[in-house]
Amino acid sequence: MELNRAFDSTLAILAKVSRDQLDAPTPCASWDVRALINHFTGTARWAAASVAGEAATAEVDYAGHRGSRRSASRLARARGVTRGR
Repeated sequence: MELNRAFDSTLAILAKVSRDQLDAPTPCASWDVRALINHFTGTARWAAASVAGEAATAEVDYAGHRGSRRSASRLARARGVTRGR
């Protein structure tokens, strides 16, 4: 359940990010907003693929696609990544 809450709270923040903010810095000097969104989304997709026994998707720029941010969370949940946590 805690992982579900983490997905929900992170997605609530990501939903507010506009395209013109993607290249903005974050408190981590080596990560801009785009890199952080891609990390979150890619990790959720990787976890879902791992649970399903599938190959992970190659690196993709998810940052400009709000739908893929939401779908990564839904995919992880559907595959049972967050079940019982």
